[in-house]
Amino acid sequence: MTETELMLTSLLNCRRLDLYRDSLSLTPSQAQTLKAMRSRRAAGEPLQYILGETDFMGYPIRVNSAVLIPRPETEILVTQTQQAMQKIFPLDDTMHIIDVGTGSGCIAIALAKLIPSCRITAIDVSLEALACARENALLNAVERQINFQEMDMDIFFNQSHAVAKTFQVIIANPPYIPTAKIADLPAEVRQEPWAALDGGIDGIRFYRALLAGARLRLTSPGLLALEFGDGQERQIADLVSENGHYKNCQFLLDYTQTPRVALIYR
Repeated sequence: MTETELMLTSLLNCRRLDLYRDSLSLTPSQAQTLKAMRSRRAAGEPLQYILGETDFMGYPIRVNSAVLIPRPETEILVTQTQQAMQKIFPLDDTMHIIDVGTGSGCIAIALAKLIPSCRITAIDVSLEALACARENALLNAVERQINFQEMDMDIFFNQSHAVAKTFQVIIANPPYIPTAKIADLPAEVRQEPWAALDGGIDGIRFYRALLAGARLRLTSPGLLALEFGDGQERQIADLVSENGHYKNCQFLLDYTQTPRVALIYR
């Protein structure tokens, strides 16, 4: 659909076909809303924020300026994680998964839908993001499978062993844009939360913390599944090798045949 069609179907709560099959007309209020939507779009605001919702793996995900907009590449992270889990864990076991930096909750929600027996802890440092994620869990009827917690990643990994819980799977799509390159991103992307983009000086600050901390919180066998940025696979491979607590690392390609997902096995 064109952007105008998407705006109209959202505004009128109808299908694209209905726009042309029926003699639909806008009320003055609806016309004013459409004008405002077009103005926001002309100013560079992402269409998904204007519509308030997007699709992720066929599931509706509500989004706002407090959360990163889900991308198709992250669908690869989810599907490849599910497939890897089926290979290394008994199918009848209850899987305990943690989604680090859950944002909109799209990863946790998709896994909960795909693996009904799993139990997921989803953490984020942003209360606004967690509010959005909880709303999405309710929208997709998986709220009983997911425990949302306000928590900084460093605090999570540094909990004492007396209170720490282990997980079969740790999954994350952490910020991976080098700080200096954020200014070069498209204007639309720069309207997304800075904290969800900024990966530090070299873009891999969070991967160091994830690899160092996951070895304390992963079961054996266990799986650490990560999305990463363009050209970062060599740095991640080096981190895995230097860490010494993982058996192997597998890199998977996105739709443009670019390495995008790392499956790291313990």
